[in-house]
Amino acid sequence: MNTITKTLKAFTVLMLFALAVNAQAPQKFNYQAIARNNTGVELTNQAVGIRVSILDGGPSGTLVY
Repeated sequence: MNTITKTLKAFTVLMLFALAVNAQAPQKFNYQAIARNNTGVELTNQAVGIRVSILDGGPSGTLVY
């Protein structure tokens, strides 16, 4: 087997590995929201507290985070 063939095979394996590694899901998610009062008016320039829960299996699921 000549050097060019070995190099091409090594390059192909390396590229396939790089694509497989890049396909992993990130360990985060982005979220944006607008806080509104009971009448629908945006709450601007005010402190707003939030609580985030991640539930397994739906709204009545086990608390994961």
